[in-house]
Amino acid sequence: MKKFNQFFIRIKTDLVKTKFLVAVFCFLLLSCNKKQENNSQQEKSVIVVVQDLSMSMNPSSSEIAQERKFVSRFLEKGMTSKFDLMLLYSNSTSNSVTNNFKIEWQVTEKASSGYQSKSAKMLEESAIESENDEQKSTMINKMCKKLFDEMPKQKSSQTEIIELIAEFEKLNGRYSDIKVLFISDLIQSSSLANWDSDFPKDKKDAENKAQTDTEKLKNKFGLSDTALGKVTQISVLIPASVDKKKTITPQYYYNTLFGNFSYHKPIEWNSL
Repeated sequence: MKKFNQFFIRIKTDLVKTKFLVAVFCFLLLSCNKKQENNSQQEKSVIVVVQDLSMSMNPSSSEIAQERKFVSRFLEKGMTSKFDLMLLYSNSTSNSVTNNFKIEWQVTEKASSGYQSKSAKMLEESAIESENDEQKSTMINKMCKKLFDEMPKQKSSQTEIIELIAEFEKLNGRYSDIKVLFISDLIQSSSLANWDSDFPKDKKDAENKAQTDTEKLKNKFGLSDTALGKVTQISVLIPASVDKKKTITPQYYYNTLFGNFSYHKPIEWNSL
């Protein structure tokens, strides 16, 4: 009887150990899956196109065609898989929650996870690549349609450019790589900073204004010094109708302003 009790106790102990090991295994598996999901989210990237809707922007049909061609090439070059596209309008309500249009990348699932021959694996990879190329083309066409065929008719008396930094900072938690394209002359005109009455006169004045506006933005939006920390590219497409003389001193301003929020790469200025 004593031997039987010892045998029973041993079995019970082994069962407890087994249950414990299974519980630990399940916990580790769930933790691993959650970590993979978080990594997958952090690996996502986005291209943000900012369209200026101020009254000074009134492109002709030929200029719109040129802009469409430029944007299409820009997106074609900048997009890879896991890239979302986002459109923000620069107007008097730049920070409105409705001021955005987003096209999300849909990840293509692999057909099988088991053993595959080399030829089968190559065929599957080729099919996924083809699907990705098709999705990329569709996303670019959707964005260009929204930008140029469905452009809002109502123009704004103000141009909130620098206020958009607050919108870029919000993307830091969702994306590991943020690229920005402005279709604008980047002439700031709002209650925060109004260049219609106080345009940057020279390099020194532009840089001083940038320092002042940095503090204004931090006070108004609570921006951190790393608000643009995930931004890897900023490009500007200056419309053909814009007086190029008005684009010189703003370059000094934005180099300083964006640098104050941790963007230290050159800004790419493009003219049509």
